[in-house]
Amino acid sequence: MVSLRYSPLSTDKYLMDDKKNHGQLIQLLGIKNALYSSALISETDVSGKITSVNEIFEKVSKYSSEELIGNDHRILNSGEHEKSFFQEMWETLKKGNIWRGEIKNKAKDGSFYWVDSTIFPKLNEKKEIIGFISIRYEVTERKHQQEIILQQKTETEVLNKLLLLDHSDNRDLNLKLKDSLNILFETPWLKLLNKGGVFLVEGNYLKLTVSNKLGEKIENLCDKVEKGSCLCGRAFEQSETIHASCVDERHEVTFDGISAHGHYNVPIKYQDNVIGVIVLYLPHGHQRKEQEVLFLEACSEIFSSIIIAHRSKVELIEARDKAIMAERSKSEFLANMSHEIRTPLNGIMGMAQVLKDSQLDEKQLKLIETIDSCGDSLLTILNDVLDISKIESGNMEFEDLNFDLYRCVEESIHLSSYRASQNGINLIFENKKSNDFWFRGDVTRIRQVLVNLITNAVKFTEKGSVSVQIESLKGLVTIKVKDTGIGLNAEQLNKIFNAFSQADASTTRKFGGTGLGLYICKRLVEGMKGEINVESRYGVGSTFSFSIPLKVGEAESVNEPISRQKVSNLSHLKVLVAEDNSVNQMLVKLLFEKLGIKIMIAGTGQEALDLLHKQSFDLIFMDIQMPVMDGIEATKEIKRLHGEDHPPIIAMTANVFKEDREQCKSVGMVDFVAKPIKFEELEDVVNKYSQNLKKSA
Repeated sequence: MVSLRYSPLSTDKYLMDDKKNHGQLIQLLGIKNALYSSALISETDVSGKITSVNEIFEKVSKYSSEELIGNDHRILNSGEHEKSFFQEMWETLKKGNIWRGEIKNKAKDGSFYWVDSTIFPKLNEKKEIIGFISIRYEVTERKHQQEIILQQKTETEVLNKLLLLDHSDNRDLNLKLKDSLNILFETPWLKLLNKGGVFLVEGNYLKLTVSNKLGEKIENLCDKVEKGSCLCGRAFEQSETIHASCVDERHEVTFDGISAHGHYNVPIKYQDNVIGVIVLYLPHGHQRKEQEVLFLEACSEIFSSIIIAHRSKVELIEARDKAIMAERSKSEFLANMSHEIRTPLNGIMGMAQVLKDSQLDEKQLKLIETIDSCGDSLLTILNDVLDISKIESGNMEFEDLNFDLYRCVEESIHLSSYRASQNGINLIFENKKSNDFWFRGDVTRIRQVLVNLITNAVKFTEKGSVSVQIESLKGLVTIKVKDTGIGLNAEQLNKIFNAFSQADASTTRKFGGTGLGLYICKRLVEGMKGEINVESRYGVGSTFSFSIPLKVGEAESVNEPISRQKVSNLSHLKVLVAEDNSVNQMLVKLLFEKLGIKIMIAGTGQEALDLLHKQSFDLIFMDIQMPVMDGIEATKEIKRLHGEDHPPIIAMTANVFKEDREQCKSVGMVDFVAKPIKFEELEDVVNKYSQNLKKSA
C-alpha cells in the first residue's frame, strides 16, 4: 500500500504557489476534469460522513447530493458483502494506505450496481488523516457478464458432479440423494439455506426419504405429505416447480415459531410422471428467478436418472434372484425326477438283462429284447431332457483331457454295430489306426455327438452303408458320418437342428424319437467352439459333419482294446452293497450272481457301517439316497473310522448329474456306476478293482 502526502483534489493552491509548476497545474486540472466527467467521486470526513459528491455519483446512485451529504456510504449498502469486508477496508485506510476493490451498491430505487473503487486518505501538512477521497468506476455490465460466465461454469460443474453420482455403482440410493442435495447446497449463486429434502412418491403420497437440517419437528410433520397438500404436494400434483418467497398460507404444514424462509419445490419426473419432489429452503424474500428454475429442473432430471437406475438395478437383482431360485427349483425337480424314473427303470432293464441269459424260447427272448430296447429308448429320452436343461441354463461344462480320437470313434461305432448288423447295414470306419489321432478336449461330449449321428444314420438307413471318417487340418478336426439312407429335402434341411424337430410326422411314427438329439448335438458342438453341418439329397442319403478346434495331444504307450478284460474267477470276492430299494436289491443280487459273486446287502448306510464293523469286505457298492444314513454320510463315517484302511467304495446310484459324481469323489468314493445298471459296466468296475486287489496283495 502507498501512503499519500496530499489530497489530489486539494492541490490547486499548492501548485499555484509555485510558478514553475504552472504547466503541471494545467495538466492536473485536465486529469481532474476527466475524472469528474467519468468517475463517481466522493469525499468524506475522517469519520466517513460524506462531504461532497459529483454529478455522476448522484446520477448512478439516484440520490441527490442533499440526501447523501451528512450520511455515510452505508446508505448504499446492498447486503452483498460481509461485515469483515468493510472492516478490512477501514483498517487499511486508517493506516494511511490506499484500498482498492469492487463493491456492490444499492441505488435509491432498489436496483443494484457494481463499482470498481479506489479509496485513499486525504492528509494535511502534518500528514494527519483529515478525510477520505473515493474514485469509483461503474462496472455493472462487466460484473454481470462475469457472473453469467461464472454461473454457467458452476452449472456445468454441478451437473457433472451429479452425473458422476448417477453413474457410481454399489451405493445406497439415500446416500446418493443426500450427496446430490449437498452438491446443490454448495452452489454459491443459488443462495440456498443448506436445508431441504427429497420426497419420493408412494401412491398418492410423498414420503420424506432424505432430509438435511430440517429438524425433528419438520421431519415428523412432513414424513408423509398427501398429493396436492402444502407446496411439495402441489408440485407433485401440478407437475411443475412451485416457488414461495416466504411462509404463507400455502404452507399447510407449519407450527408456531417456524423460522422465516422461502421455497423451491422441484418435481422429479420420469416419462411425464412425477416420481418425487426436491424441496429447497431459500432466504426470506428470495424472488423466483427463471434461470434458477431451469437449472434446478435440469438437476432434477439427473435425480430422476439416479432413482430410476437404482430401481432398475433392484429389479434386476430381484429378477436375477428369482431366476436363480427358479433354476435351482428346476434343477432340483429334474434331479428328483431323474432319480425317481431311473430307480424303477433300473429294475425293468436290469431284470431284462438277467432274463436274457436264462432259458427262454425264441418268442420270450424277443419280448425281453423289446423290453430292453424300450428301456434304452426311455433312458435316451431322459438323458436328452437333462442335457437340454443344462444347455439352456448355461450350466454345461466341457473338459480338457488327453484322448485317442481313433478309439473314441471305434467305441461309438461299436455301440451301433449290433443294430446295424440286424438291419444288414455295413458300418465302416474309413481311417486306419495311427498315433496322429491323439488330441485334447472333451472326449465324452465328442463321443455323445458322434454316437447320436451314427445312431441316426443307422436308424434312417434301410439298406447300404454308414461310414465314419476323420479329417485333421491345422488344429481343426472334422468328423463325417455318411449314410445311404432316406435323405432330406430342402425344407427339412432348414429345420433339422431345431429343438423338437423331426423331418416330418411320418418319420416320428416310423422311426420314433423326440427331435432333441440333433439340437443337443448342435449346442454341444457350438459349446466346444465348433460347428455342425449337413448335406443331403432326398432318397439318396445324408452326410453329417462337425468340426471342432482341438489341441494336439500326446500319444500314450498303453492303448487297451475295446473288448473288456475279464477275470476268470470272481467268486472269492466279498462284496457289500448298500441299497434300500427291494427291487434293486433283488436285481444287484442277480447281477452279481452272474459274475459268480455272493453279496451282503445293507438297507441303509448305518447297516453298512454295522456290517463293516463285524466283518471285512473287498469292495463296497454304495447307493446315495437311503433312509437313516445316506451313502455320502456313510462314506464319510467309514473314512473317519477306518482311515485309508478301508475297501474301495463305488457309488451305485440314480443320481447322475456331474455335481453328484463330484460329490461322491470328494468324500472318497473311487468310482461311479449309474442306474439303470448295465451288466457290462458293472462287470468292468468289478474286474478293474479285483485286479487292483490282486496287485496290492
